[in-house]
Formats: sequence, structure tokens, C-alpha cells
Amino acid sequence: SAGAAEADVIQELTRAISLGEQYYVYSGAGTTEPTGILTALAAAAPTFDATFTGATTLVGSVAAAVAVAAGQLAARNQAATAAVMNGADYWAMFAQGSDNAGFYSGGAFSLTPDGQVRVWGIPVYPDNSITSDTLLIGNFKAAKLYIGQGFRIDTNTQSGSRWDYNLIGFRGEEDIAFDARTAVAVGAFERITNLVP
Repeated sequence: SAGAAEADVIQELTRAISLGEQYYVYSGAGTTEPTGILTALAAAAPTFDATFTGATTLVGSVAAAVAVAAGQLAARNQAATAAVMNGADYWAMFAQGSDNAGFYSGGAFSLTPDGQVRVWGIPVYPDNSITSDTLLIGNFKAAKLYIGQGFRIDTNTQSGSRWDYNLIGFRGEEDIAFDARTAVAVGAFERITNLVP
């Protein structure tokens, strides 16, 4: 394949590692894997879930939910560095509100020159690792991800019958350590579980 097959395998392994990191950071179970932010929030006492009812009105919009959750963070002296939501909810956000209410012209929404959407100045990211109808907002700098040996891809042509069949085996690995419990315990994150109507 003149390297095309190898490049495809490397691309797929790189994407798999990225998705694995996302899963662990958000939803890692904490027993045989890192404790994710949503897992830590679900077990937290006190609970860091903002009260919000999603609706088609401006007061029930995603932009209003961001403001509610950011307000809860501010009350705990935490600054929101980012908000994350499911991709479908992210795009539903743009169908809410109205321009004559100031949502799109100098109000809640802004767009940076590099295409980053901000709501009330807070960067908002779509990520399908987040359950639909859920908004996760917080001071993501408070959660530490440690990387031991960086992402690497090993190849092997010798094991088993690979040599006989002219095959190459690929293995992608990365060593990470993550535990969201401390960041959640100090109130660095807020969750809304009823984001959209």
C-alpha cells in the first residue's frame, strides 16, 4: 500500500486514544479506570446540579442554562473556563432565542476569529462523550490530567504467524492518571441535566 494502510491504522489508533481520553475525563468509573468528572459529580455531596428547566422560551434556553450554572460556580469563587454539551444540544442552542432579544447581535453569543463559540464569554464545545440533555460547565483547569508515557504506537511483524503471512501488528498505548473527585469536591464544576425541552 506504499504506507497508505499504515497511515490509516495510525489515524484510527490516534482517534481511538482521543476518544478514550474523553471517556475517562468525563465518565471514567473510578474503580478500574480514572474517576471522571460526571462520575464524581453524581457521587458528590453536596450535589453540584443547578436547578433548571429547559424550555423553548428565552428563560429556558441553553444560553440561560449557561448563565445559571456559571452563577453557581461564581458563588463558589470558581470561574468557568469552558462549557461542554452533546453535539445535538450544541446545535439546538442556536435555534433558541431571537436576535431582537439580543442573543445573536452583541448579547449572549459571540464568535472568536478562529470560530470558537462563546456564550456569555464562556467557550462552549460540542462533545458526544457528554450525554444528551446535559450541560457540564466548570473550571477545567482545576482537574489535572497526568500523562506518563505519551501516546505511542508499537509495531510487530514477528509474533505468531505474522512473519509467515507478511503481516504487521499495531498497538496504540498511552499512560494517563486522572481523578476528578478533588476538583468536584472544591466546587469547580456544575451540571445541568435538563438542558433542552
